[in-house]
Amino acid sequence: MRVSTPSFKLASLAVLTVLAACGGGGDSSAPAVGPTATGNQGNTVKPADGNTSIAGNNAAAGTSTTPSVPGNATGDKTGNTAASGTGNTPANGSTSGSSANGNTGSSTPTTSAGNGAGNTTSNGAGNTNGGNAGNGNAGNTRPAAGDTTGNGAGTAPANGGTVATPVVPPVTPPAKPVTPEVPTANNGTTQPPAAADAGNATKTPAAQSEYKTKGVWSPTVNWPLVAIHAALTADGRVLTYGTDYTKNPGSRFSYDVWDPTLGTGDDAHMMLPSQTDTFLFCSAQILLQDGRMLILGGDLLKDGRATNKGNKDVNLFDPVSGTLSLDRNKMTLPRWYGTATTLPTGEVYIQGGTDGERHPELRKTDGTFRALDINTEAQYKLPNGQTGNMFENNYPRNFVAPNGKIFGFDPHFMYEIDPYGNNGKGSVKMHGAHWDFPRIREDGTEDWEYWRAWQATSTAAMVRPGLIFQFGGVNPSAQQAPVTLIDINGDKPKLIDLPPLTKPYVWSNATIMADGNVLVSGGSTENLLNDVEEPINQEAGEINYESLIFNPDTRKFSPGARFNEKRLYHSVTLLLPDATILSSGGGQPGPVDNLNAQIYYPPYLFNADGTRAKRPVLQGEGDVAMVAEPASTIHIPTADAADISRVTLIKTGAVTHSFDMDQRYSEVKFRVNGNGLDIELPANKFQTPPGFYHVFAFNKAGVPSKSRMIRINPSVVAPK
Repeated sequence: MRVSTPSFKLASLAVLTVLAACGGGGDSSAPAVGPTATGNQGNTVKPADGNTSIAGNNAAAGTSTTPSVPGNATGDKTGNTAASGTGNTPANGSTSGSSANGNTGSSTPTTSAGNGAGNTTSNGAGNTNGGNAGNGNAGNTRPAAGDTTGNGAGTAPANGGTVATPVVPPVTPPAKPVTPEVPTANNGTTQPPAAADAGNATKTPAAQSEYKTKGVWSPTVNWPLVAIHAALTADGRVLTYGTDYTKNPGSRFSYDVWDPTLGTGDDAHMMLPSQTDTFLFCSAQILLQDGRMLILGGDLLKDGRATNKGNKDVNLFDPVSGTLSLDRNKMTLPRWYGTATTLPTGEVYIQGGTDGERHPELRKTDGTFRALDINTEAQYKLPNGQTGNMFENNYPRNFVAPNGKIFGFDPHFMYEIDPYGNNGKGSVKMHGAHWDFPRIREDGTEDWEYWRAWQATSTAAMVRPGLIFQFGGVNPSAQQAPVTLIDINGDKPKLIDLPPLTKPYVWSNATIMADGNVLVSGGSTENLLNDVEEPINQEAGEINYESLIFNPDTRKFSPGARFNEKRLYHSVTLLLPDATILSSGGGQPGPVDNLNAQIYYPPYLFNADGTRAKRPVLQGEGDVAMVAEPASTIHIPTADAADISRVTLIKTGAVTHSFDMDQRYSEVKFRVNGNGLDIELPANKFQTPPGFYHVFAFNKAGVPSKSRMIRINPSVVAPK
């Protein structure tokens, strides 16, 4: 396992150089990021002078072939030095030098770095302690281009449901400076296993042909920590962090960076020590416009023990130096289990969390925070006279709506929040009941026997523009898994209740795949938050090992492949640049603490006989993110242009507690233009909030390319 100050592939440096150079207000506390060159919008352009920003070639050269079964690395891995304008870029990101300028409005990466593309298999375990049933973490939002500081909040659980608080031994924060631990590698491999699943070598042709309809999971592999949180970095790596009290108390002050192109051995991971005293447990994380990861809030430590209370801390992960640092800006309220959402302005809307119930707030593009005048402790009254909180503060399910405002829902109500309404103080509009009121049948009568799921234990994703998929969760019927589509494209939301599944699914994960279908995995029939002895007994609940594939267009489920591990509370799934999905975590608390991971290979990667399908290739796969303006047309070269049948756009993920606060999906228009594709980004700029997106191109056989990463800039300017 690689540790200490990492020698990252050059794409990391290139991403930061590009992103910070693309404009927008920046925090004065952050170092300036290197010289830039601009060219025509949508194209990656090297600077005029071609000077390299750092010396050396970090990526290992070599080519590995693509086997007929998943698991092997594919493609060439070449490490090109990062080209930039005049001036040198030191490791900490601060630079001097001038920029070479071209036409305005163009994409502005200063460097280009080749990436190896390899499928990986790994298991991660993300378990956490403490928190009430239904608590979740909030994802944070991304600042406008050029903003280099991040603040945000992780929020805490609200009332409603209980969780046994595990025993938390005292932990002494690491001394500064920290000397990184050097662990022993487990197998030394830099490539994934050749087989897609543990029994693949002996699979019959009939069994292997199921890959085309169900996909297949990789073997279980080790993960260096309990991955309660997972987020994709701008250069295609995966940041995970969490905790494991019983095996390694110090892990609460560590984080891991995994490079999928290097395989699943220990040397594909960099386990790094945090040099701040923030306990990141149940915080929120989001990728900023400049390529750094913003981590908001977390648990408050007192005398080395977790208190299940929020903190105001804001931490920033810098992929160039590999360091996690405490930002000078603080949130206006402590938050533990909060939600953050990137607004069209590039500012971040933050709501909820323990100790953050009083009001939401904004993270401005200069990195400072401003409280909004919205009372999220307001009470509601039901027709039967009962009262309760109008807003649920355990990871509110918030999304940017097609009108550019925040739409959210919790167990009780749906709401619309305009962060800039009421003369900048913020305004709220309630949209009716979500859980406490009946389903309306087609004939207009009320169905009081139908219960939608408790939002905090369900999973949700915006699977089509303005269409939210909510699945599973705790519900009073306890015998079914509710499935609800929430259409927010009109003036009022419309709830579409699909036939429920015949058993409960609690703490599952929903991940949008490259083709727009949704992988549902993990969970169990009970709210498994308490530690129980192995083997899991019937009283503890039935574990779900069967994945499901949901098609938002047909609104039907189909069976997916069976996986190996108990993915329960505190598990995560994340879409990777090669269109596979990482699954990790589960536990702390819970019946098992998972220090492992698996990779899911979806059906679209296979031929009808189960062999690996040939994939189209987009120029720049794995390179520096291309910068684009909202509603613009970008050009991506590909030798396979004539064979492309569709193009999809998916925002990169940041997931914790069964909720990915960043992913959203659009299918976009395109046309063949020479040896490439002209791709039209959605005309509604609010459909693509600022941030990083995967672009996948599918051939006529339905096989996707790997991701060509782009970064979409803010669409509007925040009011003064």
